[in-house]
Amino acid sequence: EHLSVTFDDFRNFYKNDKEKRYFGLEETINKSMTLLSSKFNNQKIHIEKQIEDIQILGYENELIQVFMNILNNAKDELIKKEDYNRLIFICAHKENSKVIISFQDNAGGILKENLSNVFDNHFTTKEHSDGTGIGLYMSKLIIDKISGRIQSLNEIIEHKGKKSEGAKFIITLPLI
Repeated sequence: EHLSVTFDDFRNFYKNDKEKRYFGLEETINKSMTLLSSKFNNQKIHIEKQIEDIQILGYENELIQVFMNILNNAKDELIKKEDYNRLIFICAHKENSKVIISFQDNAGGILKENLSNVFDNHFTTKEHSDGTGIGLYMSKLIIDKISGRIQSLNEIIEHKGKKSEGAKFIITLPLI
C-alpha cells in the first residue's frame, strides 16, 4: 500500500499542471510524523526535534514523501537493535539563503562501502522481500527537481552523555 502511494505521488510530481505554494516546514515535518507515529510508538522510537518554522515555496506532498522515506529507513535500522535507546533527531534551520534539514538516527550508521550507493536506483541493503531500493532514489529525484541537494553520511551524536554513531541525511533547499 505504501509503495502504491509512493508511485502515485512520484507520478503526480512530474505533472506540469501543479503549482508551487508556500507551506510551513515545521507543519510539514509534523504531518510526516503523524503518518508514521503509530509505527514509531510501537517500536519505542523517540523523536527529538529542533525545527525553525520556515516558510518554503514548493511541493509539500513530495517533501512529505521524502521525509517519510528517510524516517522509514531509520525505523527499519533501529528496530534491529534490541534493548536499545532508539532515537531519531530532526533539525531544520535557515543558513544564509538556504534551508538545512537533517535526520539522524543512532542505529550504527551505513556501511562505508554502501554510503555512495544509497541514492542509486534499486539499491537496497534489506532482504529482497523487505526493500525495493526505490525510496531514497525517488527522494533524490524529488530534491534534485526542486534545486536542492540530499546527502548521506555517518556521524557520532551525543545524547544524555552517551555517544553513538548513526546515519545522517542532510537536505539543503533554496530559500525562495
